[in-house]
Amino acid sequence: MIKWNKLAKSFEHAFDGLKVGWQTQQSFRIQVLAALVVVVAIIALPLRYFERAILVMSIALVLGLELLNSQLEKILDILKPEYDERIKRIKDLSAAAVLIASAGAAVVAIFIIVSIF
Repeated sequence: MIKWNKLAKSFEHAFDGLKVGWQTQQSFRIQVLAALVVVVAIIALPLRYFERAILVMSIALVLGLELLNSQLEKILDILKPEYDERIKRIKDLSAAAVLIASAGAAVVAIFIIVSIF
């Protein structure tokens, strides 16, 4: 049996997380704005459904990884507020994951756009 109140609360928490990400994370705001540009392109360009799906999944991957990166950084800052080279390496690895996803999404977008012209 689905507990609708609990489900609604879960969505409320998720939207609160999006709000926190938008309010506190510059990288997330930049990536959301880039995603909006891609969404406009998805609407404006004569793309096939699977191309649109790939672009939407690329957006979701990058934004999701950025929020996870921000989450990890905040947790590490709480656990170890003073500088620690080991913590820096962990944060760098997390940022690298976002960078790889972003670069991959950009390449996918370029391939798709080039293929229609």
